[in-house]
Amino acid sequence: MRGKPLFFLLALFSCLSLPAQSLRVAVLPFQADGIAAQDARALTLFFETALQNTGRCQIVEQSEVSKILAAHEYAMADFNDPDKAIAIGKLIPANTIALGNAGKLGSKPYVNVKLIDLKTGTVLSAKNASADTVEALAATFKELSAAMLGLSYAPEAAKPSLPAIKQAVLACFESGPGVPAPELRAYDTVFYSGYTRFINWDLYLEFVAPLAGAIDVPLRAQYYRADGSLHASQDLSANLQAGWVWYRTANGWGSPNTGTWLPGKYSVSVSLGGSTIASASFTVR
Repeated sequence: MRGKPLFFLLALFSCLSLPAQSLRVAVLPFQADGIAAQDARALTLFFETALQNTGRCQIVEQSEVSKILAAHEYAMADFNDPDKAIAIGKLIPANTIALGNAGKLGSKPYVNVKLIDLKTGTVLSAKNASADTVEALAATFKELSAAMLGLSYAPEAAKPSLPAIKQAVLACFESGPGVPAPELRAYDTVFYSGYTRFINWDLYLEFVAPLAGAIDVPLRAQYYRADGSLHASQDLSANLQAGWVWYRTANGWGSPNTGTWLPGKYSVSVSLGGSTIASASFTVR
């Protein structure tokens, strides 16, 4: 019992020191044990991506490592031998290797992964994970890779559900700097380059039912030219409040001076939470 606090501190120190290293990691193909080979390959790629996305690792291509092993008559299993792992570490452009097994425990798929320091042949970290399906197992790899590097993991916040929209209306109007009050807006589909400064969009939404709670949703407006190329893009936010049955907002793109809008046909599209909800077309002459 007296040795446990010291052991805990040593283990904690080891985990905390791992991210401080400059890790160049080669993730080797997971060995399939009771699951399909294609699933093991897919899990390897998902883990490799999760490890790289921690921002603490540089990933060395598997193909590059395989060529070096073949040239020097080594095999993947040799990484389990500390002496051979050190020898291999002098040949490949990585200082750390990730080895894993992918199999089934009962009916549940699992992975068991370890990081090996190729300079010393020692195991830096070893973790496992299981889930009900292969897809659910792959979804745990962000947390698994963070844990292996001694990093804290914060699950992504659930995206707010978008309110059901009964009606969406988008109209355009011209103005100078600033968006005029609704009663001062002159809506049109044809504008003239000689006097056009800002071409604004006005979005009106009517919801199917009153909003159950407050929600802040990303709103994006994009202007396109006739050939489909992007002319301008705006990233905004729709701050919707509980009880609302409709929402209205407006914005625009242009310049305080004329000449910004060249003659041609354009369209503007507005999306809410990544889903396009309204669009409109106009012409500049």
